Amino acid sequence: MISGAASTASGTASAIFAFSTANFTRRRACSLFPPPPPSRVRRPEPDWGEVHQELQRHKGVTLKLLWLEYRAVQPNGYQYSWFCERYKA
Repeated sequence: MISGAASTASGTASAIFAFSTANFTRRRACSLFPPPPPSRVRRPEPDWGEVHQELQRHKGVTLKLLWLEYRAVQPNGYQYSWFCERYKA
């Protein structure tokens, strides 16, 4: 019976150590690599209604193609990943 209690205590100690190590690592990573400050640059948003219409109207049109057209008109516009995230939101 004692060996069972010892193995349970050992397992609990291992779990606590793993949790505290992961928590410490995450906190340390956040302090070493803090998130960038929010951008103060105002970028023009695409016309999401038009984007949706183009996707519905033409079978071969993709978000990538519409983003390329957006960037051709707005060279300092948003990146592709942001464009896709905002469209799906």
